[in-house]
Amino acid sequence: MGLSFTINMDIKNQKIYHLVFATYKRKPILYAELYRYTLSAILNNIFIEKKIKVIIYKILSDHIHLLIVKQKNVELFWIIKLIKGISTYYFYQQFNDIKFDVQKGRLWAKGYWWELIKNEKQLKNTILYIKNNNDKYK
Repeated sequence: MGLSFTINMDIKNQKIYHLVFATYKRKPILYAELYRYTLSAILNNIFIEKKIKVIIYKILSDHIHLLIVKQKNVELFWIIKLIKGISTYYFYQQFNDIKFDVQKGRLWAKGYWWELIKNEKQLKNTILYIKNNNDKYK
């Protein structure tokens, strides 16, 4: 089972992106609820501190889905770089023992996938998809 949160907000006239990025080598590093809850707390702090507007996100064992409202003056790659870098640092501060299971202490794979949300129907469908996305690892 994954972990998801929704934040309600007015999203009209905004650029909304569905972002997905995977764990290093798509390993199910985040299989344990404790890992997902800890990562969730870290992500929430990042979103607040860096003023990243998140509509919904879901943490699964080997990847994460984010639906964000992009600020005009911030590039997507910078948002991903912040999220990946800061979350890796604080995650491995909490769980340094599993760091050795992943080469060079990487938590996330390089790159990410994104899609611009173009209309209300796509937005609703994307929110439902993220909410209903189930973890294939048990």
